[in-house]
Amino acid sequence: MKHAILTIALFSGLFLVPKPSSADPVRDYLGRVAEDLARFLKSQNESSVAVVFNGPPQIKSSAANALTQIVSDILKKKGIRVELGTKFGFEGTFKPDEQAPDDFFPGVNPKKIGVALNGKIVDAFGNSPVDIDFVGFVSDERKLFELLGTTVDLDRKADEQRGPAIKSALLNPAFFTKNNLAQASEDSRFALGVEVGGELLPIDAENKFPFVDLKLGDTYKVRLVNNAPFEVAVAVAVDGLSVFHFSELRSREIGHQGEPAYRYWTVPSAVSFSVPGWHKRDSVTVNGVNVPGSINKFTTAPLEEAAAFKLGRVDDIGTITATFMACWEEGKTNPPDDEVPVRAMVAVNDPKTQVVELADGTKVQSVQVAGRFELGTKLGEEEKLDVRGAKRVFGRPRATVTIRYNRGGAEK
Repeated sequence: MKHAILTIALFSGLFLVPKPSSADPVRDYLGRVAEDLARFLKSQNESSVAVVFNGPPQIKSSAANALTQIVSDILKKKGIRVELGTKFGFEGTFKPDEQAPDDFFPGVNPKKIGVALNGKIVDAFGNSPVDIDFVGFVSDERKLFELLGTTVDLDRKADEQRGPAIKSALLNPAFFTKNNLAQASEDSRFALGVEVGGELLPIDAENKFPFVDLKLGDTYKVRLVNNAPFEVAVAVAVDGLSVFHFSELRSREIGHQGEPAYRYWTVPSAVSFSVPGWHKRDSVTVNGVNVPGSINKFTTAPLEEAAAFKLGRVDDIGTITATFMACWEEGKTNPPDDEVPVRAMVAVNDPKTQVVELADGTKVQSVQVAGRFELGTKLGEEEKLDVRGAKRVFGRPRATVTIRYNRGGAEK
C-alpha cells in the first residue's frame, strides 16, 4: 500500500506517517470497544455517546485525548456521534501494569511492563446498564510511550534492561537539563525544549518534572534535538492532539478514511530542529511552479480558545508529546543496536519522491509538555512551509521526556 508523504525544504526536519494497521494493539482493542458500544447504542435507539478516558493522576500525558480520538473516529464511521449531554457514556481507564508471559520463569523471562486498558458503559448516575467490561493489556513499547509519556532513557539498553528501566522511571521520575533542554538521562542523545522568539525557555523543576513558563499570547516552537549518529522519526502532539490533526491531507486507506494522513517528523543525525506549528497543507507543483505548503503557529490562548478544548478534549490540554525512533532508508543498514524493523512511511529532504509505503511498529523516545488548566494552545497565524515526502524504515523505542509548561495565564 502506498501513500503520499512530505519532506521539509526550509528546515532540516521532516514529516512521516506509519499507517494505522491491524497490528496496532491499542487500535485493535478500541476497535472492539467501539463495535460493542455501537451495537449497544443502536439497541437502545441512541445515536450519540460521551467518551472519556482517565489515567493515574500522577501521570500527565496525551493518552486520554489520543484514546478518545481513536474511539470517536471509529464510532463516527458507524454513525455514532461523540458528544456531551448524552444518555449513555463510555468510561475508560489506562494505567501502567505488569503481566507475566505465558511461559513465565522468574529470572529467565521477567514480567512485561505494559498498559492495562479497562472500560465500561455507564448511565448519568455512573451505573452500568449492561454487564460488559472491556479489558485489554498492551505491552508494545511504542504504545507504552505514547500512552504514558514517562521520562525514561532506553537508548543503548539491552532487552533485559528495558522493562526494569521503565518501571523505575514510573516509580521514581527524574530528568536532566543541559542548555535549557530536558532529557531523560545525563548522557541521553535526545532532548526537548520549548522555544519562543528563537530562544529556548529556561527549564525549572516542578513536582519532579521539567517546567517552562509560557505566557498568554506566546507563539512557540517545539525544539527536538537528535545527537545520535542516525536519523530519527518523531511523533509530536500538542494538548493531546497530533500536530497533523488539522491537516487537510486525510488518509484514503480502507478502514482509516478521513484520518490524518501524517503522523511524524524526521530529524537528521546531529541536528536540532524546531517544529513550527500545526500542519495544514503540503507543497504542490502547479504548471512547473512550486506552491509552498503551510502550518498554523503554536500560540498560547485562554483555555476556551484552545484547539483541544473546542473539541471537548480538556484532560490533556497543556501537553506536548514527542516520540523519537531511529529511522533509515529502506535497503540501508539500520543502527547496530536496532532489531529488524518493520517498513514504514517517513518524510525526507528529497522533493523528487512523493509516494511511500506505510506500516506500523516502531522503536522510540518520547518527550512531553504538560501544565495547568487556564492556558492551552490554539491554531495561530498561518505560515508558509515547503514540505515534501519520501521513504524510511523505523527502529526501536529510544527514550521519553516530560516537560510541563505554565498554563497559569500570566499576560506578557
